[in-house]
Amino acid sequence: MLNHRLWKNWNLSTRIGIVISMGIIVNILVVLIGASVFLKKEHIATFGKQQFTTVQDFALYLDADLASKLKILKVVADLVPPEIMLDVAPAQQFLSHHTGILSLFDDGLMIISADGHLLAETPFVTTERLESNYSSLPFFQQARDAGRPIISEPFLSVKPGQRPIIEFINPIYDGKGEISGYLCGGLTLTGDNVLGNIAKSKVGEDGYFYLYSQDKILLIHPDATRLMKKDPPPKANTFFNQVLQGVNGSGATTSRDDSAFMSSFYHLQVTPWILAADIPMQEVMTPFYGSLRLILLTILLCGLLTLLCVWWSLFRFIAPLHRFIAHMDQCDGRETFAEYDNSPELARLTTIFNQMLARMKESQDSISKLSVAVEQSPVTIVITDTLGNIEFVNPAFTRLTGYTFEEALGKNPRLLKTEKNLPETYVQLWQTISNGKIWEGELYNIKKNGEEFTEHAIISPIFNDKGEITHYMAIKEDITARKQSEEIIWRQANFDHLTGLPNRRLFLYRLQSAMTSVQRDLSSLVLLFLDLDHFKEVNDTLGHDYGDLLLIEAAHRIQACVRDTDTVSRFGGDEFILILTNIKLEVGIDKVTKKILEALQKPYYLNNQEVTCISASIGVTTCPEDATDISTLLKNADLAMYLAKAAGRNCCRSFADVREADRQKEKEHHVEI
Repeated sequence: MLNHRLWKNWNLSTRIGIVISMGIIVNILVVLIGASVFLKKEHIATFGKQQFTTVQDFALYLDADLASKLKILKVVADLVPPEIMLDVAPAQQFLSHHTGILSLFDDGLMIISADGHLLAETPFVTTERLESNYSSLPFFQQARDAGRPIISEPFLSVKPGQRPIIEFINPIYDGKGEISGYLCGGLTLTGDNVLGNIAKSKVGEDGYFYLYSQDKILLIHPDATRLMKKDPPPKANTFFNQVLQGVNGSGATTSRDDSAFMSSFYHLQVTPWILAADIPMQEVMTPFYGSLRLILLTILLCGLLTLLCVWWSLFRFIAPLHRFIAHMDQCDGRETFAEYDNSPELARLTTIFNQMLARMKESQDSISKLSVAVEQSPVTIVITDTLGNIEFVNPAFTRLTGYTFEEALGKNPRLLKTEKNLPETYVQLWQTISNGKIWEGELYNIKKNGEEFTEHAIISPIFNDKGEITHYMAIKEDITARKQSEEIIWRQANFDHLTGLPNRRLFLYRLQSAMTSVQRDLSSLVLLFLDLDHFKEVNDTLGHDYGDLLLIEAAHRIQACVRDTDTVSRFGGDEFILILTNIKLEVGIDKVTKKILEALQKPYYLNNQEVTCISASIGVTTCPEDATDISTLLKNADLAMYLAKAAGRNCCRSFADVREADRQKEKEHHVEI
């Protein structure tokens, strides 16, 4: 970001030029990024479509060739006489007379009996091979299970060399229409044929074709070491899995060595194989990056020319304004300015400035008198601009706050701010005066020496002739002494003078508020009525001064046993009453009362005098379970406390215990009657 001070020192033309330049640069960057992202996406999509078209055409060619070979093999199979399937010699003779299709099958032709024995083959290898049993080989089992012309899954040939091959297999039928054998034509996957040419074909400079089955076995690949092996899928598994489910198309994939490729896939129709093509993504993107560099260079040159044009225009158009400012600097306020006809704006500015000088001269005397009144005012007066920056403070302000006129000038009134003022106060203040209304209220402030004080403030907007707010004026009076007096009076009215705890008046107010919350939130509160045991003995034996010290210590111990959100009040004499909110009735009450009883039993050291006879009797009642009004609650707690007294003191009883005791008495009364 630009340095604020440096920005303030630049002239208008420089600021405008920088802002416009930054806008142009940002727009150029947005266009560059957007264009590159869009064009890259389109380029990849287009390239993928083109590559898919190539793969599709190649696949259709493969389908046609494989289907043609299967069809020709069927024609020959239909010519096989049924009787030749009975002996090796006639079967071998039949093949020797039908070698015309041998050019289609580079791994030769075979006639196999229905039970899997080799009857004939061409080219002939050895007599030892005749009668070989192929019944356990997968290609024969596949043909037997299908019962129709098929192309087998790839396997290693049993002939010398064990080349990877596929067999085109067509059933041979006897006179009854039953299968008596099979005519097979073998095609080498790595040979000089339609399949072998797949591995030799290229896509682009470094791309290649390959063929694999549905179970991910590589059939054709430029790397011969990977043939007939299960190939791990690319790392971009989503698209690859879609392909295995029957989807044709193109997409980005990642190889085992993390190389990025554009891959296209097409499912063959004649056999359940997938023809694929991979080309390195780097090769795919090379033409795009070349075009992108040309586009970037063009945009940058256009942007540079635009910037030069903007700066030249700015300096040319703003030059008259600089001359006008120079003329104003030479004016002493009594002269009128010359006419400027360079632009309507400058002419209008000259007229307005002359009129302003005239009005200033007329009002210079209403101002002198007002200045004297403001200077001698006993209250502080602060005038700020619409942003809150101080433009004027009177002597009363400097006397009260300790800040001189020079120290306050240009600052914000928040230099007096303390954390005691709520954020909502400032929000309301600014909303009021920004809407043209007067705000009145109290603010807690701090002087330069760190001393806090309170002011009553009236802040009002100042309007010009057009009704626009130009400044704000604050008239403030120091009311610290008055607030302190009010605080003292309030504490005396609401707190016990001895223990500092809320007195009966404040307690009743808090109890009413707590009961209102209980009704609203459908919750509960607990009232504890506590009376000190044997307190009269302390007063009688040691005197009231010691009794007061004991009450103070007891109050501290009780407060330490409850939370800050709970209320502990001195109700009178040696009686205390507590309000507990948000507490578990079954567990929390027992825990708090035990804690209080244990704390109050500990010895008291009052001016080196030990007192050990103090305990407490506690009565407990709950709202709304026991009562929903204040008088009944207090009565219930009092009855429970007296029940605790009757039980031997130093214990706690609830209003439920009172009800139970009443039921027992009534029961005993009926028994006596």
